[in-house]
This record gives sequence, structure tokens and C-alpha cells, in this order.
Amino acid sequence: MSGGTVIVNGPENSGNGALDYDTTFNITGGTFIAAGSSGMAQSPSSSSTQASINIFTNGIANTLVNVTDEPGNEIITFAPSKTFSSIIISTPELQTGNTYTVSTGGNYSLEDIDGLYENGNYSGGSKLTNFTLSSSVMSVTSSGASEGGSMNGGMPGGGGMGGNRTPRP
Repeated sequence: MSGGTVIVNGPENSGNGALDYDTTFNITGGTFIAAGSSGMAQSPSSSSTQASINIFTNGIANTLVNVTDEPGNEIITFAPSKTFSSIIISTPELQTGNTYTVSTGGNYSLEDIDGLYENGNYSGGSKLTNFTLSSSVMSVTSSGASEGGSMNGGMPGGGGMGGNRTPRP
């Protein structure tokens, strides 16, 4: 992906993910948002030149998820149209080395377009976490952030089949 805006409101069951690819999915520009279940969550490839985060938090449909930078500038505010436990976000404003805050819930002063809120004011949310973006693909939870974009049985960014699951006997 090199430009434009892609919004995915993916599956709610844990057997599928909002993003699914075989070999690589590189992001070099544009805005990418994919919300869905975390069971098979897959993030963009670590070879992407544009950073991405995979936020693991549970929310019901239309719950706002807001990301701001350290000075408080809005990076993105999005409300998935379905129940979710993973939201992948990639935007040119996410820069490695910078610190960000993720909040959920709350209100926004303007109407959304396909769940994406812009040019208004976000208020009243609950802080999920602060984190410093230290690599091109990171997982974000209420405990902070770590490199790589998958958790649990999900597939790692840049992965494809294989993941980090223990084989069944």
C-alpha cells in the first residue's frame, strides 16, 4: 500500500483476522485501519517503511479509539462498526522514536466518515496506555507496547502461515 485510505471492519470471530496475507504486506504511505478479532490478528510486514501499531483491546461497535502524540496532537480517531479486540493503524504521522497515547471511549465533536473522525475534538475517553514507537511494527496493550504486531495465536507481521503457535499433537 503506497497511498490513499483503507478501512476494514473485519470479522468478530477469533478464527479470522481483519488483515490476512500470505507473504508480505508492506505499507509505504497512506492510512490503513483494520479492526476485528485478535485470534488470528496479523500486522503489516516489518519491512514496511511506514510504521504501524496493532492495538489489542476489547470494545463494542462504535467505541472510539484515539491516538495522540506526546504534545497532544491527534494522530487518528476511529470507531469500528463491529465488536473488536484488535485494531491495526498505519498512518504517516506515526513516527519511530515518538511517544503516543491510546485512549478508548469518549466523544468526538464532529461526525465520522466511515468510522474515521477528523478535524474535531476528542474528549472524555479513558487512557489505555502510553508507549514509545521503537520499531516499524508494534503491539500495543494496556501494559504498554512491544515489537512485532501479533499476540496469542496470531500471525506475526511479515509472517504468513506458521505464526508462533505451539503445534497440536
